[in-house]
Amino acid sequence: MGISEREANEKLRRIQEETKKRKEELEKLQMEELRQIREMEKLKMAREAAGYTDDEDFSDSAFGDSAFEQSTSGHSPEREDAVRRAQEREEAERLATEREEAERRALERQRAKRQAARKAAEEEARKKQEVKKKSIKKVSDVDDISYDDESRYAAEPSRSRRSENPVNREHSGGRDSRGEYAGGYREDDIRGKERKQRNRDAADEDTRPKKKREKKTDDWDRPVKTKRKKKNPVFRFFRNLLIIILILAIIMGVMIHNVVKKFDTLDTAVSKRSDAMTGSIMNILLVGQDAREGQSGQRSDSMIICSVNRVKNKVTLISIMRDTYVEIPGYGSNRINAAFAYGGYDLLDETIEHNFGIKIDGNAEVDFEGFLTAMTAIGDLELDLTKEEAEYLNSNQGLGYADDGASGIEAWNLTEGTNKMNPNQVLAYSRMRYVGHSDWDRTARQRNVISAAMSKVKHGHLIGGYKMANEAAPSIATDLKTSGMMKCVLPMLLSGDADSYLIPAEGAYSAQNVNGMAVLVPDIEKNRELIQQYINGTYEETEE
Repeated sequence: MGISEREANEKLRRIQEETKKRKEELEKLQMEELRQIREMEKLKMAREAAGYTDDEDFSDSAFGDSAFEQSTSGHSPEREDAVRRAQEREEAERLATEREEAERRALERQRAKRQAARKAAEEEARKKQEVKKKSIKKVSDVDDISYDDESRYAAEPSRSRRSENPVNREHSGGRDSRGEYAGGYREDDIRGKERKQRNRDAADEDTRPKKKREKKTDDWDRPVKTKRKKKNPVFRFFRNLLIIILILAIIMGVMIHNVVKKFDTLDTAVSKRSDAMTGSIMNILLVGQDAREGQSGQRSDSMIICSVNRVKNKVTLISIMRDTYVEIPGYGSNRINAAFAYGGYDLLDETIEHNFGIKIDGNAEVDFEGFLTAMTAIGDLELDLTKEEAEYLNSNQGLGYADDGASGIEAWNLTEGTNKMNPNQVLAYSRMRYVGHSDWDRTARQRNVISAAMSKVKHGHLIGGYKMANEAAPSIATDLKTSGMMKCVLPMLLSGDADSYLIPAEGAYSAQNVNGMAVLVPDIEKNRELIQQYINGTYEETEE
């Protein structure tokens, strides 16, 4: 069993290191021998200078006869030992070199054998493939010759002498003067057979079980890494975009869940419906409560339907006048805000659905204290004031506080035009009703405040909007769940400015006095039709 290339390299490296070490030892011994020879030469010169000859006795000389003879003798034990060691080192070095060369030749022979075996296998596979193709072609040629073709070729007269001449047939590519081959086949017949064979091969290829892809290896049977094809840049762009969208959706879901946890929870009938917050249009009833601390059972001060169209990414605000005279299920006819005092959100939702044919999906409530807290979290709003509105607010600052008290506060200096208003000024702006067209203008101001607050939260950056909503949440009560809020948030973020409408609509009601009450009696059918146009985004205002 052959050794691997790594083991061979490691063994070769050890032999080279050993050879180098032995060469260094040999050089040291040679230097030592050279030093001894020089010392012997010096002793010999000193002997000659003293006048001694080789035949004289040196037993009494200063140098000592035995020492000189041992040092100058060509057959001293030290010199013989040194020569022997040098010969052994040379022999060891020669053996190491021969062993290294033998191993290298063995590795080359192994590599050559593997290459030869691989080439032989490839050549054998190629030959088998060619033999298979030839056999298939012969069988197909025999099968494709019909009996009519054979009889037709047998009935034909003999070929011309030019076509029968082997030399002429050779120059014509095996065909005679009529374009036929020596075997009696025409050129178009051969092409048709080849085409049929190609079709058969393609069909066989489709039904043949696919072989496992073999791993590519180099000459040393090591796996070769294949370069992976670069992915399409368009595919990579959309893949990264999808990942970013998913990450943002997860982050937004976590943020919305944290906000919803801080809402006060309302227990309503509409929130328990199976079809709540499932349609393409979701209607959320916003109720402004005028109850002071310690009071309960008060009538709703304002009612606004916030309709979110998920298809058109559109938000519509529809105010319902509190003096609208409608039928309250189980209580007869009365002002619509009385429904809240009689049966809370469940009865108010039922009354709106019964009279105006619109499905309520959820509710939200805020009182004066909650409104101030929410507006403090959102911050100042820029609102347009008329001259009358500015003067009225400057002289009635108490409307900006839940207890209607404004003693000891700094005077307001609001002016006609756009004003940057603080939370107390915004509350007073939403509550005042004795400027302009009474409750009609008051509901319009309330819709303006909601639109401005939504726009500020929407157009702030993600973290800023989350902080505003998170701080305002504890002052709001709602029956919406996290899933419902997520369905509303995206259309709100993608929508433009909210459309604003009023019910009963202009020209679709009559002002009457019923049982001593000044009420607005709506044209139910006409207002129903208009509400559907408002929430579906199909309403077109006509010029009178």
